[in-house]
Amino acid sequence: MSIASDAGSPPEVSELARALGQAARLAPSVHNTQPWRFAPLPDGLAIHEDPTRGLASLDPHGRLRVISCGAAVTNAALAVAHSGFVPVVELLPAGEPTLLARVRAGVRLAPDAGDLRLYGAIPVRRAHRRLHHRVGVGAGDVRQVCAAVSRAGARPVVPDAPARRRLGALLRAAVEHQLADPGHLAEVSQWVRHVGGTSTSDGVPVGSLGTTPFPADSIVHDGWDLDELERAPIEDELEASSVLGIATPGDARRDWLVAGVALQRAWLQATALDLAVTFADQATQWDGTRQLAADALGAPGQLQVVLRIGRPLVDVPPTPRRELADLWRWPDQT
Repeated sequence: MSIASDAGSPPEVSELARALGQAARLAPSVHNTQPWRFAPLPDGLAIHEDPTRGLASLDPHGRLRVISCGAAVTNAALAVAHSGFVPVVELLPAGEPTLLARVRAGVRLAPDAGDLRLYGAIPVRRAHRRLHHRVGVGAGDVRQVCAAVSRAGARPVVPDAPARRRLGALLRAAVEHQLADPGHLAEVSQWVRHVGGTSTSDGVPVGSLGTTPFPADSIVHDGWDLDELERAPIEDELEASSVLGIATPGDARRDWLVAGVALQRAWLQATALDLAVTFADQATQWDGTRQLAADALGAPGQLQVVLRIGRPLVDVPPTPRRELADLWRWPDQT
């Protein structure tokens, strides 16, 4: 997939804004909702959240939506660097309530080799909902992924084996809660795309869901049952996994944005290292377990995201994306 290809952008959009939008639209988002709109700037891109693509049951406060948009900010900033400029990122500018960030080109500068590697990982990054190899992730690779989190201004958390086992127990409790919630299951079903369905540009294709029990399959959907969950070795899997948490000092919208920027930098770094990334996030999605998960992992501040990182056993398919032409936000739109 070419980041720079687009035949649908209006002629008034600059080549730079188009390149940033092409990169930003490939960011990960909760249930692949792609909850963003882009406003072209002469020297960059403004990124807005799109509340109409929110998840009322899973994400009533919009935290996961803003984290998703933070990931898009990372992609846009890397596209600026790839174009030969210093990225200038302004989070939560004053003005419109949906405006989350402006990403602009600063002075000309040859791009950093590390940023070029991350930019090259944008179109091949995948959410991995398949089994990992039973081979540990090397300490050097973990340090590189953690450094990507720190560079974004967030705090990496690498729990030890007992902490990972405690997290597994909390994941089990959170998943049981989601399975018992008809509103959650109905919402997930709205975003799972079946063969022959009407939407081919968003959501999670049914073929991208996990084919093995949790925690390999990281979306709780109505294909599961509680009896199977009780037999799933969640605590054993988490204890044997490499786990990365991302924490922020607070829990305001700026913190959520920073968490999203950090998430994507870490994910792209992992991709560049040929590592698979799977969300292990249910315990942070439910208020009943979120603080318990932070305590279990020893998170410094608010725990925003939890990932499992490993060696991929099989390839996974890409999820669809909306065309850039459908994502522009013009001045007369709200």
